[in-house]
Formats: sequence, C-alpha cells, structure tokens
Amino acid sequence: MLSHHLGEAAHISVLEGTSTIYLHKVQCKHPVRLLSHVGKNNPCSCTSSGKVILAFQSEGIIQQGLPHCGPNSITSPTQFRHNLEEIRQKGYAVCIDELHEGVISIAAPIRDYSGEVVAAVSVVGPKQRILSNDTPRFVEHVCRAGQEISNLLGYYEW
Repeated sequence: MLSHHLGEAAHISVLEGTSTIYLHKVQCKHPVRLLSHVGKNNPCSCTSSGKVILAFQSEGIIQQGLPHCGPNSITSPTQFRHNLEEIRQKGYAVCIDELHEGVISIAAPIRDYSGEVVAAVSVVGPKQRILSNDTPRFVEHVCRAGQEISNLLGYYEW
C-alpha cells in the first residue's frame, strides 16, 4: 500500500552489523535503478533505514566507521551522533544524497512487542519526484506504515 499511495519503491530492512539489509521490496510503477534489491546491504550510516534503526540502539554500535558514499554522507562522528539524536526526537529519518546523488529516502522505525526497534520501513525515490513540499506527506505515510507494522508485531503505545 505504501508504494501504491506514494508512487515510489518501499523497503523493509534490518540492521546487520554496520549494514542495512533489505528484507522486502515493493517496486513502484516507474522504477528507477537504485541498486536496491532483497538481500542487498548498504552502509547503515548512509541510509534512512539504517539511521532510524541506529538512532534507537545503544551507543556502542554507533562507534563504527562512517563511509563516504554520496555527496551528503555524514563522516564526522560528532555530527552523526547529533543527526541520530534529531532522528530519535522526530521519530523518522530523511536522507538526501547520502547513499546516491539524486536520491531521497524516508524511513520510520518498526518496533517489536517489547518496544525495541528491530527494523525500518522506508520509501526511496529520485529527488525530482519527491519534492521538498511533498516530504511531509511522505513522512506521514511512512510513519503510519511503521506504526501499523509495529502493531502487527504486538507493539502498542499507551
């Protein structure tokens, strides 16, 4: 439904070491070659999915290296920690040009029954289709999807 409503590819991913692994992908009607597929791994510090999962993890996992992939990749540990704190406060992550130039991704956490962030749901597409004035609508849909999936895993906010 997420891909259908927003017209962009949607992913569910998990963290494995310092990588984001895509477990499921729903392609959009007008796919763009983004080099993502089920089983693909990317540096977690350069993806919205990886960053939204990392934002809710212990500090120790964040001490890994920060590769430079796209023009906006964050490579400073201090800046990266500030970015994760902002993501934790907002409850979602937006990455623009961090993994690939011209690509935007928006992710929300997926929580299990205990409230632990165990995965992320995201939408990914080209900047020319996900315009800055569309971002709030995308964030709303992605966050709603994250909440719905979390509820299916037994998580309920009181």
